[in-house]
Amino acid sequence: MHLAVGTGTLSPYRCWRVSVFIRLDFVIVAFIVTYVSSQPDSLSADDRISVHLSARVPPTCNLVVKQHLSDFSAHLAAGHVAAATVAETCNSSSGYSVMITSRGGGFLRNGGTALSYSALYDDVPLELVRPHHLERDGPSFGTAHTLSINVADSAGLPSGTYEDTIVLTVSGR
Repeated sequence: MHLAVGTGTLSPYRCWRVSVFIRLDFVIVAFIVTYVSSQPDSLSADDRISVHLSARVPPTCNLVVKQHLSDFSAHLAAGHVAAATVAETCNSSSGYSVMITSRGGGFLRNGGTALSYSALYDDVPLELVRPHHLERDGPSFGTAHTLSINVADSAGLPSGTYEDTIVLTVSGR
């Protein structure tokens, strides 16, 4: 595409060529302006233009979970045991939050019977009877955190499998 730009009169041998490239996966728009002339003279002040360029990098956040242990039968009342490693990635320059919830309300459940447990995210105690929010001040690129679980003593509980699911959600600000 050719576009004649500038102030004053341009000879028929001069034109501005504007090439536009759009790359959708990063939402980047770039303009490349090339001055084309058949005469080897330099640009005068009247022939100069400026082009504003900008690129928007959208916020992207994700969590990668590596589960270490899901059956705590051998670790009842044994203290906190690493259940998973969570790698947090979020490029939001204003920070992000991680919300941690328990589908069982903070208990391992077998029907109507509950077995209590406590959880730590690194060294932060989690009260999983309600959603727990962790606020991060800046971007993070794969920072690893440990989710540890301590299952209480099961004395006096009926036999069976007690389960809960911990859900982690990350969102940029």
